Amino acid sequence: MGIPQRRSKNDLVNRLKPYYPDLGISPLGDVALSEGIKMKLLFCNQCHDIVKMRFEERFCFCGKVKGRYLEDGHRAEYSGEGAVPLGMDNHEFTQTLKQWPNWKHSRGLRFDAFFIGKNCKTFVNLDAPAEPVQVDPEIRQIADREKIVQEVIAELMRAGVIHD
Repeated sequence: MGIPQRRSKNDLVNRLKPYYPDLGISPLGDVALSEGIKMKLLFCNQCHDIVKMRFEERFCFCGKVKGRYLEDGHRAEYSGEGAVPLGMDNHEFTQTLKQWPNWKHSRGLRFDAFFIGKNCKTFVNLDAPAEPVQVDPEIRQIADREKIVQEVIAELMRAGVIHD
């Protein structure tokens, strides 16, 4: 076995980039996250597993809950009976994580975690019933006029006033 090759910070960033799209090198030369660690989690109410979202689809232990990040790295989707979406304050988590290596107290460090709302636009439940489509009132008026025109044409054809 040879001596392990020393890797640069750029190598580290490139290896982690698929999992942390905002990862980069700070002006001070530290590996840094521009917006904190982005983390969406799923709790399975069946097996009580917690799954961190990644770009590839991931499942809980029992396989009933699944989810993944979408290509933009910000939005995610999930499905499964008993899926409970969780999140955390990304900035607060990152700041607390920086303190942790030097923390000497027996009491742990705290950060804010929360249940994500059912109507969240960035963590979408694929099993949720589709919301009714909202039609622009102007388009509705045009469609209504078109329907009236079609009814008038049909009536004129029945009356023999116009032909096909």
